[in-house]
Amino acid sequence: MRISLWPATLTLGAEYDDGLRQALARVLVEAGAVRLRHRWIVVGSQEIESWTYRVGRRRLKIEAETYRGLSIRGSRPLVERLAAAVQSISRVV
Repeated sequence: MRISLWPATLTLGAEYDDGLRQALARVLVEAGAVRLRHRWIVVGSQEIESWTYRVGRRRLKIEAETYRGLSIRGSRPLVERLAAAVQSISRVV
């Protein structure tokens, strides 16, 4: 089986879920992620917050957007691994 390295985007849940944000922050620390950029903008009724991280040699983008949720985008294997780790922490918390 081949794993695609093309970018994947997964929505983890609601953008306002503090427990989910804490779980994601913990997973990023454990993965050794280095934050490269942070942006926060408001467009009409939409609030968009985005972060860019480097995890190993790969880049990862995280977005929290009103009505769209908290999502992660990057290489498919990285996104799937991080999402699974967030999900397992979220179940415990």
